[in-house]
Amino acid sequence: MPLFLGETGELTDEWNQAFRELHERHGVGWSFWTYKNLDTSSTIVSIPRPEGWNELVAFADGRTREKPPAVLVERAVRQYLDGIRLARGEVRWSYLRSLGLRGAP
Repeated sequence: MPLFLGETGELTDEWNQAFRELHERHGVGWSFWTYKNLDTSSTIVSIPRPEGWNELVAFADGRTREKPPAVLVERAVRQYLDGIRLARGEVRWSYLRSLGLRGAP
């Protein structure tokens, strides 16, 4: 019976490689959940964390009741939208290699 595992990832390069090799040995299909994420080494593309982002998240999560100033929100969202462009992100070639992609330098 075919088996496919999705929505995994965001771990170390070593874990990714061991995970991939285990699944390949047993014929289990897989995919990784994350392509891009903020300021992390555990994804294919790491995008810069905008200034004030932590304040936005704290308010959105309810950890603080103080609403961030509109200027901070506007700046953070603008930086986020700029940062998600591939040209602005940092491609993590070691992560790609851990997934078995042979074209990665």
